[in-house]
Amino acid sequence: MDKKIIEQLLKLQETDKRIYQLEKKVSQYPTEVMELEEQKKEELKKLDSIKKELKKLNSEKKDKELDIQEKREKIQKIEISLNNVKTNREYRELLRQKAILEKEILNIEDKILEIMEKLENLENEKDSLEKEINEKLREIDEEIEKKNSALEKSKRELEDLKSLRENLAKEIDPQFISKYELIRSKVSDGLVIAMIDDNNDVCPACFIVLPPRLYSDILKNPEKLFICPNCGRFLCSKENV
Repeated sequence: MDKKIIEQLLKLQETDKRIYQLEKKVSQYPTEVMELEEQKKEELKKLDSIKKELKKLNSEKKDKELDIQEKREKIQKIEISLNNVKTNREYRELLRQKAILEKEILNIEDKILEIMEKLENLENEKDSLEKEINEKLREIDEEIEKKNSALEKSKRELEDLKSLRENLAKEIDPQFISKYELIRSKVSDGLVIAMIDDNNDVCPACFIVLPPRLYSDILKNPEKLFICPNCGRFLCSKENV
């Protein structure tokens, strides 16, 4: 057998290995980008939570302000009625109602002050968080952009490698290509040709100890291809590397 065929097959195997690695890399990009997009969503959720709380507090503040307005309108009506009462009893009752409303207004105003304090703290927290999140989002977007750019580069490299493989395969004797493709279709690691050296009589692919005669023949005939009796892969001497 021409040693050139072994060199061609080894070159083809190396190309197939690079193609496999690139295909795996390309297939992982969508998942990696999706994970980054999820990170963006999680960051935005933090901000959304504060915004919802701010909206809730503003709504509470508005409701309490409306409540105060209604009570003040009632007080105005009471004050008008005070001018028209005919008995002391009615007068005292109206004053009592007015005092209750005024006390309720004071309590509501205190609650509004508490809400305003919470709002101020939350606004400060929101502003700080927005800066932090915007920075993280910028970093994530940059990472996504890098991955998209790397994906396009990998796709181009993959196209070039597949074209190279096609040309390499055309140059190899059809019977060896046929055998190579058959072995390749049966193995999961892409290793079709395993290299044997004079320090180890084990098949590097399936780890079976080679028969002494076969091991000796491989070392003595670096220009030949042999078959592993266990896994069926090509075996050849490491001298071909």
